[in-house]
Amino acid sequence: MKPVRPAVFSGSDLIRGGWEAGPGGTDLKRLIVSTGLTFPSVALGYSARTGAKAISAEISRLLAGLGLNVFLPKSPVPIMALSLELGRRSMPLGLYLDESVEGKWSLLPLALHGGPVDDENLPLENPAPLARNGVVGEIDLLGNYLCKVEGLLDPYAEAKVKLSSLDIPFPELERGIKEPKALGLIKARDPKGPRAIIDPSGQGLTIVNPDGTLMSTDSMVKTIGEYLTRARSASGAVVCPNGKRELGASWGEVTEINGDGLEMSHVAGFVNLLFGWWEGGIIAHQGHGPFGDALLTLGYLLEAWSWDR
Repeated sequence: MKPVRPAVFSGSDLIRGGWEAGPGGTDLKRLIVSTGLTFPSVALGYSARTGAKAISAEISRLLAGLGLNVFLPKSPVPIMALSLELGRRSMPLGLYLDESVEGKWSLLPLALHGGPVDDENLPLENPAPLARNGVVGEIDLLGNYLCKVEGLLDPYAEAKVKLSSLDIPFPELERGIKEPKALGLIKARDPKGPRAIIDPSGQGLTIVNPDGTLMSTDSMVKTIGEYLTRARSASGAVVCPNGKRELGASWGEVTEINGDGLEMSHVAGFVNLLFGWWEGGIIAHQGHGPFGDALLTLGYLLEAWSWDR
């Protein structure tokens, strides 16, 4: 089993009529049109990269021309917000727009279970688009996501380590975090504390220590793993990069990945996950979803730092 790779394209490709000419474009269009024959609606989330909102609007127009109804959030969202909403609404397909490693755009398909689509589910033939025009509307992807993150965190944890600041690129999510009942540990501040930075896809977390050094991904994993397994008695499978087996061996059965972060998320979607991780502070969590979630990772880190061993 392998994940369906994202379509990679430039803005000029869209001006010429679509993403099909780039890598992965033909497979993605075939998947979209085939899925639309039985469920003609798709949710399209986009990252906080500059220009992503305008590109997603153009993609929505093209998808509507294929006969699909497209639902967009008002502003950028973490990929996990889209992942969770697909299962909640029983939508068989979602699309997430982000920047690719080549500096172009990347359009990734997500399945009903919230993880990457498996390539075994790719249709073999190119179906004809629906003989109608779809509509473009709005969808709330953040409400359920924020409730889910808050529900996984300990509401009674007391902040022994407080952030000096949190750089979060999602305006609506930032407003939600500031609500009175939401995520108390994450809201607490201390000018002498570490700084937290969430990446534009909502997956990767960077922690800048008070002395200016960066907390490594391995250190995040070790801190959270010890906390979840010892304080919360959590258990499950661990998915990690090749060569990192020893780090997670005491917590559960380990699967090492020879590939990239997308393949980690693909495997994480089909196991009884404790957590999976990749470099860049990308950690996927049990009971949440197969993609990295920087906000939940941050919450668990703050709980671990406050844990009375």
